[in-house]
Amino acid sequence: HRKLIITASMKAAQKDIESLLVLFTQKHKLISTDVDKKNNRLSLTYLIEGRREAINAGLKKFYDKEWFEGLKVE
Repeated sequence: HRKLIITASMKAAQKDIESLLVLFTQKHKLISTDVDKKNNRLSLTYLIEGRREAINAGLKKFYDKEWFEGLKVE
């Protein structure tokens, strides 16, 4: 299991993020949500499972999204 923290603008919906996660993870589970209304930012933390190569390749799909701000994998 790896922890994935995605930071996005408030334009992003949880379903938008999860629609990308299903493409490259075997399992994913939302474990926390942080909403920063003042800065119009959303941070979602997921526990993900899958092959390292697939996860690394899949994370690149987020870069094309206008709402994407950053991510961190632990």
